[in-house]
Order: sequence, then C-alpha cells, then structure tokens
Amino acid sequence: MKQTSFFATLVVTLFVSGTLEQAYGQATAQQTSSQAAKNDAKDDRLFPLEEKAGSERYGKLLSIEGKAPPSIADGTTPLNGAAADWAQFEGKVVLIDFWGVWCGPCRASIPHLKELHEKHKDEGLVVLGIHTKNQAEKGPDFVKEEKIPYPVLFDTTGEIVKRFYVNSYPDYYLIDHTGKLRFADLPNKQADKAIELLLKERNEKK
Repeated sequence: MKQTSFFATLVVTLFVSGTLEQAYGQATAQQTSSQAAKNDAKDDRLFPLEEKAGSERYGKLLSIEGKAPPSIADGTTPLNGAAADWAQFEGKVVLIDFWGVWCGPCRASIPHLKELHEKHKDEGLVVLGIHTKNQAEKGPDFVKEEKIPYPVLFDTTGEIVKRFYVNSYPDYYLIDHTGKLRFADLPNKQADKAIELLLKERNEKK
C-alpha cells in the first residue's frame, strides 16, 4: 500500500514538474521572441535612432514617425518672414533644424545647412530652422548677420520642442514630400544621405 502511494506521489510530482518546466519554457520563448522583435525593430531602421531602444523617449519618437508632423501653426513667430504652417511646404522635402544661438554646434552647422539649401532647393528641399525659446531675442540679429536664406521660426512658448521630443541641439527631423515625418531625431551625420533619399523618392514620383 505504501509502495502504491509512493509511485502515485512520484507520478504527480513528475507531472507537475513537467508542466512547470513546459510553462517556463513557453514563457522564456515568448520573452526571447519579444526581445528579438525589439532588436529587429531597432536594427531594421534605415537610420537607427541614437536614443536607447526601449526608453520612454525612444517610444515617443517612434510614435510620431510616419505621420503628419506636430503642428507649428501655434506657438511660433517668424524670424525672417517664414509662415508657420506646414501647408506652405506641400510637396517639398523639409529638413527641420532645432537650434539656438547659445549652442556652439548649432552655429557651427549653419554653413553646411546653407550649402544644403543652395544645393537642393531646386530639387524640392526646404531647410526650416526652429529656434529655441532660450535667447531667442538674439536670433533675428544672428539670422541677419549670417544671411540665413532659409525660413527660421522662433519657438515662442517652448511647446514646439516638446511636441517633437527634442532633447539636444542641433536636432534634425525630416519630412517627406507626402507630408509625413519620416525621420525623427535623425543622426546629424546621416542628414545628407537621408535628404538625398527623400528627394529621389519625390522626384521619381513626378
């Protein structure tokens, strides 16, 4: 009788153990699959974000890509005659440069942005500078002194940088000819390549 009880207990133990092992294996597989999916999403990006995958900002940046960009119609003031409305750029490829006169790298990048403007303006590129709220009173003089030829807006309330989740300067964002925000927080060194790609898309559709 005791022997029968022993074998019964053993069978139950093995059954439970196997079930738990199977459940653990399934959970581990799901976790591995989920992590692989995250890694694939990062690796598959044409221009991978410098932001750490899985971070809160990473998710926010991805959430605005592939859609119409956040509005600039409210909360901005033109510094050199630019109209604060995406409609004026319909059919264009738009490189947004979030910058400020207080930022050394921003000032250093202006000559190259002017070159990009001159090189690609006839192909459909618009460079749009959006100056931060910080030290914006110095913006008009700087724009005039540097003879910046492309439109520049002043982020009057600081809300625009929040809408785009900007956290460093200069920060580049790129809109394609269909009006979609294709690349959020584009790595600066990839800007030229990304611009050429979207201009090629635009001009092949014409």
